[in-house]
Amino acid sequence: MRLRKYYIGLGIMLLMLTIITSYNYIEVEAVKNGYLEAVVLDKWDVVIANQVNQSPITIEIDGKPLSKEKGDAYLSQSGEVMIPVEVLREGMRCAVGLYDQNRLLVEKNTKKFELYLQYPSVELSGEDGSVLCPLVMRDGILYVAASIVAQQLEYEFEWNQQEKCIRFKNQNPSLASLPIQYDQRQVGRSPNITDQGSENKCWAYAACETLEASLLPGEHIVFSEDHMAEHNSFHRTIEEGGDYSMAMAYLLAWQGPAQKGNETVPVKHVQEIQLIPKKDLEKIKEAVYIYGGVQSSIYLGMTNEMSESIHYNSATKSYCYIGTEKPNHDIVIVGWDDEYPKEKFHTPLQGNGAFLCQNSWGNEFGEGGYFWISYYDSNIGINNVAYTRVEPTTNYARIYQSDLCGMLATAGFEREEAYFANIFTARQNERLSAAGFYAVGGNTEYEIYAVPEFNGVESLALEWKVADGVLPNAGYYTIDFDHIVEVAEENRFAVIVKVKTPGNEYPIAVESLANNEFAHYVDISDGESYISAFAEEWKNTEQHYQSNVCLKVYTQ
Repeated sequence: MRLRKYYIGLGIMLLMLTIITSYNYIEVEAVKNGYLEAVVLDKWDVVIANQVNQSPITIEIDGKPLSKEKGDAYLSQSGEVMIPVEVLREGMRCAVGLYDQNRLLVEKNTKKFELYLQYPSVELSGEDGSVLCPLVMRDGILYVAASIVAQQLEYEFEWNQQEKCIRFKNQNPSLASLPIQYDQRQVGRSPNITDQGSENKCWAYAACETLEASLLPGEHIVFSEDHMAEHNSFHRTIEEGGDYSMAMAYLLAWQGPAQKGNETVPVKHVQEIQLIPKKDLEKIKEAVYIYGGVQSSIYLGMTNEMSESIHYNSATKSYCYIGTEKPNHDIVIVGWDDEYPKEKFHTPLQGNGAFLCQNSWGNEFGEGGYFWISYYDSNIGINNVAYTRVEPTTNYARIYQSDLCGMLATAGFEREEAYFANIFTARQNERLSAAGFYAVGGNTEYEIYAVPEFNGVESLALEWKVADGVLPNAGYYTIDFDHIVEVAEENRFAVIVKVKTPGNEYPIAVESLANNEFAHYVDISDGESYISAFAEEWKNTEQHYQSNVCLKVYTQ
């Protein structure tokens, strides 16, 4: 009798659970399929959002998936899909700026719209198309309603809840994303004018100003050029000068940047630096538009703001050098004008067009510190540096590295594909979160593998893949792992990277002692690196190539 009552009670409980579950399923399906007649209670909206947000939402733009480094989307409790603002910058190639901590300005050529954090709602078209909180700050990341982005930028928008995928399709792909003219001064994205004086530190001034521009208008931090020039691993005198590669190594090693006036510790971590292809005017302009400035090099036949040169038109503040002299000065590209008249230059030119550039000779030079350089100048646009991922110093707990001087040479096996690995010893129980390395050319394909316990080269196996993808330009990239890897204190661990760089037979970046003007500053005894052609036979780079592999690991 007791057994019979038990089964009866159990049957009733299962029936009730089935009814509740079925109701939940019906409500979820109704929302997923967009049935306008469905009546969904607020509590079920919360349940649906929580269910959807338990796993990542993918984002596709014009059929191309966006890498997860650009941020995760989520479904709000009001049923609106929210996407990181970074998607607008990286996926839709928009100029994005947060002004006064509450006004988001988005521009794509002639299209422009603004959203405000303090406004509770924005009305959209439709009988009941209001979206609560179209702009949200969540865990330090700015999110915007996907439907608003699609409407304002004229994209088709699809949210497939079953596939957990957001799809955008440009309705007007023939429209150029860049305007004919652009001037960062007009949108508050140009850093303060500086004056290097008689010191040979233009490379540090240009790097700091470009880095400052990458944070504007949201953050206005003035970085210390002196700290960059004096606290890097090259130990050169001011008279010896430097170049952008020294700035890159200093920043990527977390030796800086330091804030001017408080030059004790880094105030930011630079995790990505892209090298824009030489003389690719459209990509250079796009980098200025999206990332806020590009550091470049020119030959300048002048020594200060009082100098004269046959290549400089002081009346129009325009400069153009045509010749074979190598670059001797760094500036920052902060705008352009495709229709800038060629007649404004002393040199006869084939066509119009010029970059607006910021110099480091004070505001007495040019137009308050700015001048125009023709697209046809021999050197402008050959070396192009953009700081594309700058983060708070809390992003990772620790960096493991042995390449403090950065990429000084490349290695390989006369084939586009190669493998490289670095070995480190864990300082405590940690989680491997990301790896950073150089792509020596555009469209570099990569795969990253983790080895939590390294016990000699025989343990360098491709068993635990933690990330893969394609890198658009040459430069340095930090890749966050798809899976967290735990390592134990005092244990040796390894990270392996496979790269394939089209058209480059030496695709591995190394810090090398061989044939390099910086070689006497390099310490290759601080690391243990290996390279391989097929991930079978590994060669120690210190013993065979007098080099350290440029591969850093970041932990939490």
